[in-house]
Amino acid sequence: MIRRFLLGGTILLLLLVSLAAPVGAQSSGTPIVILDHEYYINEFGAGLLNDTFVFQNNGTSTIQVPSVQLGIPDTVYSHAVAYAVLPASAYSLSSPADNGTVTTFTITPDSPSLAAGAHTTVQVETYLNNILNITAGSTKPFGPLLLLSPSVNMEVNSLNLVIVLPNGATLSPAPQSFIAAPTSSPPTYSITKVNVIPTISTLYSKLNATNQAYFLPVKVTSIVSTIIPNSSGYPQIQELVTFRNLASYTISNLPISLLSGSITSVTIVPRS
Repeated sequence: MIRRFLLGGTILLLLLVSLAAPVGAQSSGTPIVILDHEYYINEFGAGLLNDTFVFQNNGTSTIQVPSVQLGIPDTVYSHAVAYAVLPASAYSLSSPADNGTVTTFTITPDSPSLAAGAHTTVQVETYLNNILNITAGSTKPFGPLLLLSPSVNMEVNSLNLVIVLPNGATLSPAPQSFIAAPTSSPPTYSITKVNVIPTISTLYSKLNATNQAYFLPVKVTSIVSTIIPNSSGYPQIQELVTFRNLASYTISNLPISLLSGSITSVTIVPRS
């Protein structure tokens, strides 16, 4: 169920996962490794890093999936508000380790054995706040620091790098050598590299997002939840969410999506 409402409600980050097909040849005893690194800037001005590893065994005997160290520069990670590994039932994620310039996660499979012909996938998602460095009401293009590539402690057979923007937005300058698709929905900049050890690559760029129908930068300043008992056995949950409009124009409505399919209805009551 989707409602549109005046400034009040909950924001949903739309998470898109790309699973690349297994490619290339593998060395004896090691899997083919594919990394999809996706950096999303959504219509609310928030950011998401999605790093998806695929380990493929094209051999004829069982091999071991290695632990992986994923590095994010502190200039980007300082905006992080949460992170997660998926599936949590098959992989563990270490606490972040910071050496002063780079924050590193170690991703470890709970069961490292990978049978012949099998593959396994793990994702690390990092949620970012205020990545656009927005000054409320400014009419200047926003200046995000883009993480074009993280660092990884091993060679990957295919490295797919993608920047995803809100509809109607472009980057200036565009990432060098990336393929621009500004008219796609959503707009993307992408590049694929083969047989490389990923190293950190960043770019300061300007986000030109002037379409007021698609770019709705807001900041959630507070959330207060209240659970009210009900004689029918189903409690009522009231949430007071306060937003700040960061755009230079009036935002009259925001899209809302329920995160749980078990919730059948919701009432939005905007406050003046």
